[in-house]
Amino acid sequence: MEATPTNGKVKFWIEDEEDFVSFCVWNKAFIPQSVAPRIFQRNFSTKEQDGRGIGTYSMKLFGEKILNGRVSFTTSETDGTIFKFACPT
Repeated sequence: MEATPTNGKVKFWIEDEEDFVSFCVWNKAFIPQSVAPRIFQRNFSTKEQDGRGIGTYSMKLFGEKILNGRVSFTTSETDGTIFKFACPT
């Protein structure tokens, strides 16, 4: 949500797959290739302020280690970014 400008759009939807229910969040922002490999690293942030870099790390940790799901994202300049949490049913 922080990557979305004021009055920008964020979309949320659910996909029902055979063995998973996926929760998806989209915004128009593109994550550059220089940043993308580090997006789930602990304490990594593109923001300058203290106290950053725990959001995507904790999403991956909680979603995969505790809930046994899969956390992923896709990003492109034309289609924006989609974060997906696939939770086993």
